[in-house]
Amino acid sequence: MTVNYLMTNEAYFQLEGEFLGVCAIDGYKLKYLRLRTADRDIIIKVPKQLRLAMVYRLAIGDRLRCEGIQKDGKFKASAIEKVEATPATAADRSPLLARFSAGATEPTRSSPENEPKVKILICQKSHCHNNGGKEIYSALVAQLSSHDLDDRVTLKTTGCLKCCKQAPNLVVLPVGKTADSAASPLDRQSSYRNVSISQIPAIISRVNYHLSIESK
Repeated sequence: MTVNYLMTNEAYFQLEGEFLGVCAIDGYKLKYLRLRTADRDIIIKVPKQLRLAMVYRLAIGDRLRCEGIQKDGKFKASAIEKVEATPATAADRSPLLARFSAGATEPTRSSPENEPKVKILICQKSHCHNNGGKEIYSALVAQLSSHDLDDRVTLKTTGCLKCCKQAPNLVVLPVGKTADSAASPLDRQSSYRNVSISQIPAIISRVNYHLSIESK
């Protein structure tokens, strides 16, 4: 990290590290990114123009170079650059990072017992995407990662779910012995319309409960 002091409590920073996703700290808007440097994880505030132009299009595991101002222990980016990973760097990614960097397709699995027990399908056609779908997708990525659900839940983008007037839309599909059980909160499938970021924790909670039943 390069730091040049500007004022007593304000300094310039330049950091390079691994993109861990976006997150919300002071509300529901995803306006921060998590960056893993060589020695720690850092939360960096991202200006709106950079969020729309770049950050929402990144994949977890991408290598970034960020610069901006650090004030009172808080980081605010003024510029973000994607650094191309070497083949060796890409090969060292964890299964979760490889999964989402490939566009949220299903991960490679070695045996049926390791197969994900829930699938979340999120529409990314133009109407859903432009009405919050991309932010919903980023929020789901962050929530699945923070709850260590990468090996039990498949997150996949889809085409139109035929509910364009209620965009954005997503569907949660249970897989396994409780998929048709009244004990499960997921009855064959759960469809969500007009989804907002504030709903994501509740959706993940339902998925977690289903998984706890499935594991018994």
